[in-house]
Amino acid sequence: MSAARKAMIGRSREIAELAAALDAAAHGSGSSWWLSGEAGIGKSRLLEQLGALAAERGARLAWGRCWEAGGAPAFWPWIQVLRALFAETGAGAVPLAPARRAVLAELLPELRDDGWRAPDESSLAGEEARFKILDAVGGVLAEAARRAAPLVLAFDDFHAADPSSVLLLDFVGRAIRELPLMVVVSCREPDGSRSPVAPLLGALARRSHPLPLGPLADSEVAELVAATSPSALADSVSATIQHATEGNPLFVIEMTRLCAVRAASLRVSGAHDATGAGALAIPATLGSTLRERLEAVPGATREVLESGSLVGREFALADAAELTGVAVNDAAVHARAAVDAALVAEVAPGRFRFAHILIREVCYQALAPARRAEAHGRHAQGLERALIAGSAHTSWAECAHHWLAAGHAGRERAIAALRRAALAPRRAARLRGRDPGPRAGASRMGRGLRRRGAARARRAAPRARAHPQPRR
Repeated sequence: MSAARKAMIGRSREIAELAAALDAAAHGSGSSWWLSGEAGIGKSRLLEQLGALAAERGARLAWGRCWEAGGAPAFWPWIQVLRALFAETGAGAVPLAPARRAVLAELLPELRDDGWRAPDESSLAGEEARFKILDAVGGVLAEAARRAAPLVLAFDDFHAADPSSVLLLDFVGRAIRELPLMVVVSCREPDGSRSPVAPLLGALARRSHPLPLGPLADSEVAELVAATSPSALADSVSATIQHATEGNPLFVIEMTRLCAVRAASLRVSGAHDATGAGALAIPATLGSTLRERLEAVPGATREVLESGSLVGREFALADAAELTGVAVNDAAVHARAAVDAALVAEVAPGRFRFAHILIREVCYQALAPARRAEAHGRHAQGLERALIAGSAHTSWAECAHHWLAAGHAGRERAIAALRRAALAPRRAARLRGRDPGPRAGASRMGRGLRRRGAARARRAAPRARAHPQPRR
């Protein structure tokens, strides 16, 4: 097995498929491939592995990386590809006839004799002018592929491509089967946004070979943790990281690095827990990535999500609306925006679940501590009223969790709620005619809970219950 295939954990099947396609391109049978998946799942990393594989086999590789921050000229990823091809010398050099050079000079100012003029959508939008560009680029690619077969084009972050770049990829893809050419595109999963290129991207994806990337399996997470950490971590750490990251490779790597740093620090200080697996905080690099996703939605939407995060990974829209202080109908509009942005999913009518546990954590951490405590107390009061009224949609354990998170003011009511939680099974048994016996166990639990109440209240945090009991 090649070094390129060994280097990436959990993607052996995908690398094998791309390797077979590369072999087919070398024999004149081209193809296009569509890598899809959530942010951090490994699309760019897989493209890099393809590049290493192409280099091993003597293939020619050209990159086109889209610019997500805005301001890039039309055809930007293709401009990068063409510059890479024209930089070739020797047998791989691509000749340019005067007519084709004049057309491509609209994209590459270095081909012009009269100075630089930036291309833009308006100057290139005419159908005839744009078709000339499509045809010229297609001709250059065909010539380059024949001179140094196979030719591999790798386009990264194509969800950020401009409409002209998408049309050019469509044009090239329709003639690719007869060329020693392989095109591989990475594109984030649709987020429900109304992007002008979304329909075009969907059509392109359907005409390409799909290669969706999912989360890593538990064994693969353990392997990635071992490969990332400079020193061995306890076996329990892999399970903790798997639970926290849900198999997203980027999240696994960042969490592992954090655990390794913590473990080294604890070993130096002589602390008892040198695993680094204590309460996992979100690393700064990962937190900034998730915050960037959240900042893409309106502020009012973020407020609803932050209120929902107080409830847990899954929350009822009515609870989020009440904690935010808005009408349920208004909260529903914001929840729909969050669904469109792939931040949450609607799991039942009026119930939503964060797409990833770390998105919930970022929303929770965005709240000031005083706001968290106050909101937890208000939510606990609501749960308490519902339970006293006989609601079967929550539990006293969940109520106690929120009283504990409310801080010192909620300590006594948290203990009372935990006592009720301990007694609930016995009461249910008596109602069924199977009284298990005296209540001494509940009394002992109550005394123990009172002794530990202050400590629980001090360390109450969102990770105390990352998965609160869902309401049915």
